[in-house]
Formats: sequence, C-alpha cells, structure tokens
Amino acid sequence: MLLLTVPVNAQRPTFGQNDTRSYVGLYWGSAGIVETLISILEFDDENLVLKEMERNEVISAVWRAIDGIWESRIILDNGTKIAAWSKYTQSDIYPGQKYGAAGIIKVLVKAYQYFNDESYLSYASEAADELILERSGLYANANWGYSYSDRDRSSGLSLTDLTFGSLGIIEALLTIFEVTDDNKYLEFSIDAATWIQKITVEQIVDDKVFNVIPFYDALNGLEIYTGLAEGNSGAFKVLSQLAEHAENDAWRTWAMEIANWTKAIQRTDGSWSFNPLRSEFKGRTSRYFGVAGILEGLLDIQDESFEDVIRAGYAWLLNQKIQNETHIIFPQIEGQQNGRFDLDFGMAGILKSFRIANNMDYVSVILDGWSWMLDNALYEYTSGSDQLLGLIFTASDGTFTDLSRSEGLSGVISELLNVYENENFNHSTSAPHNKKHGFL
Repeated sequence: MLLLTVPVNAQRPTFGQNDTRSYVGLYWGSAGIVETLISILEFDDENLVLKEMERNEVISAVWRAIDGIWESRIILDNGTKIAAWSKYTQSDIYPGQKYGAAGIIKVLVKAYQYFNDESYLSYASEAADELILERSGLYANANWGYSYSDRDRSSGLSLTDLTFGSLGIIEALLTIFEVTDDNKYLEFSIDAATWIQKITVEQIVDDKVFNVIPFYDALNGLEIYTGLAEGNSGAFKVLSQLAEHAENDAWRTWAMEIANWTKAIQRTDGSWSFNPLRSEFKGRTSRYFGVAGILEGLLDIQDESFEDVIRAGYAWLLNQKIQNETHIIFPQIEGQQNGRFDLDFGMAGILKSFRIANNMDYVSVILDGWSWMLDNALYEYTSGSDQLLGLIFTASDGTFTDLSRSEGLSGVISELLNVYENENFNHSTSAPHNKKHGFL
C-alpha cells in the first residue's frame, strides 16, 4: 500500500516542481489529499492492508493536514481569522469547491464522520455560517462570486457551477445539513437554487423549450456549458438531493428538464459540445469538461429514459481509446494522440465513468486501463529516506510530484480504491495489479 507524506500544500501539475505556493482546497490542495487518506483508512478497516505503524502514520497525516488547513484561514485587516480560504496563501476569498470553503466543508464533515471528532463538525459549521454571511447582496437570493477581497462585498461576477459557484456551495450546505439537521443550511440551499433558477435561459431544440443554467448571469454575456464540473451536468445530482431534503419534487423536475436538454443536444456520434452555443467539432473525453463527466451526471438522474443516450456516449468514448503494443490512453480531445492519467482530465476519471455505469460489458475496459496505468503511469522517487510513487502527468511528459485530488496522485488512488471495493473487481484473478511496484 502506498503511503503519502502530506504537507499542507500540493502542487498543480501544470506548474510542476517550480510551484511553491500552498493550496489547501479540495481540487488542488490539502483538503483533497485528506479526503483520499480517509478513504484509505476506510478501505483498511475492511481489508486490513496497513501495518499498525503505517495506519498510525496515515492518521497522523490527516490530523496534521486538517490542523494546517484550519490555521490557514483568511486573516482580516483587523487581525481576526474567519473560516474562509484563499486560492493560495492570503489572496482573495474563494468560496467555491475547488479552492475554498465549499470543498473544505465536505472534507471536514467526512473527517467528523470517520473520527467522530466534534471539533471537525464545529469547523465545518463555522465555515458554512461564514459562507452564508458572505453571500452577495446583488440579488434577492443567495449567490456567491468566484472570488472577492472583502467578506462584505456587494459586487462581483456570481457563478452557478459545481466547481466555482452556487451548485458546489449548495452541495456543501446540504452535506452539513445532513449531519446537523439545522434547517438554516437547507433554507439557504433552497434560496441559492432559487437564484440559479431565476437566471436560467431558454434553449429551443426541435421546437421544445428547455430552461438551462448559464455559467453566470446572462446580463454579463451568455455562456452555457454541458460538463460536470463547470456546466449543467453538475446540477443533476445536486438538484435531486435538494428535492429529497426539501421534500419538493419541483427541483427533481427541473433536473429532468435539464437532462432532457442534454439528451436533445447529443451529437449523432454520441458526444457533446462543451459549449453548444459555439461550433466545437471535436468532442472532449474528460470527467471535468467532457463526455465522461456528462455521463456521470446522467447516471445520477437514475432514469431509464436516458439509457440509449448513455449507451451512445460510452460507445463514443470507446471509439476514442488508443490501444497498441505500448499504450492504452484516452486523448483529451478527439483526434489527439496523447492523454493524461489524472482524475479530472485523464484516464482515471474516464475509467471512473465506466465503473459507475455498473455494466459488465465495460469490465475489460476498466481492468485493462488500470493494469496499464499501474505499470506505466507511476514512477518511483525518494523523499528523504522514504521510497515513494509518483504519477506521470501524460504519456509523453516528464514526472511531477503532484499529490492533488484533481490532477495528481490522490485522485488516482481514490478511484483505484473504488475499483477494488467494487464487487465486479474484488477477486484476485481480475483486480488490476502493478507488476513493478506490487501496488495493493
């Protein structure tokens, strides 16, 4: 089992070894690494793969990382610390899941549920309360900007999506509502979803009208995206959860409307345009921008009417796969000859999409992909006296010691754990195995 030594920061692969800034958020930073480490502990509870000393090291790393995240809160001009975070050390406040409080809240709740430590729930509640305080005053309903320098700001561009905007904040507020049963978090989730609904735009496809979500208020220029991370597919699960907690099927009905728009604009080859308002002739594969993420969103709807659409999407993904004597890769964009290996933009995320389809027809795709990745996408390096494994960024680029959930090693590990826990892959004869490193 691979052990990670966890600093309070993690670097984004694009910046590589030269990026010395500290990130604490869910996508690029410590929070995402903590999420994976807790998943390792949960896996060990069931499978007993860690020695006692190794397990204690993982637990210690989680505790130290959470302490570091909490200590890195924003400091106001008057010296007061508030439960808000910057993209990196002491820049503007970022509320969204990628860099800020919304993502950190989800991880703090996960830590509370695993360790039963009330202090982690207290941290999460304080961060959620701060988010509510920071909501914009530009509109009647709750919304948040991408970033802002003042917690009491009254201007800025408010986003809607799962990664940077209100959908991600709603998901975080619902996460803490589930463990506290405090109705204020549900009420502000409803209020924020109401703001998104008020700024929807009509899209007409084959004489049918659909109310879909723009990336931001159309008064600032119209951008509509299909993807999971920054587009409409990120709304399916969140709105369905909101419908359940609010006991209001109208939110589920709206999710279905957006999903039916997604169905209506699927291209004949099974792919989608990331931005259907622009001419994009080549499809994208990734979980973040592309078909893998859209399929993940449609699967969250759990409705049989989308079976043919989903099947066509997976057929398109399979047609993009490049497999020869030396490589198994999925290019990021149709027609390219190189691909990444990470969760959000690479093969780990695409294989996740195939896994959650729960279709035995895709088992060989998943097993072959992971077996190749474990033998070819990892490299050995040393840190002090520790022998560690790192993730190669792409099939043609050099190595990076990136640990992040979005674009680095911890995201790959988190999905690999899911593969091993899946009943379709939990036999020693079928589970992917690393020949070079004996991983798992």
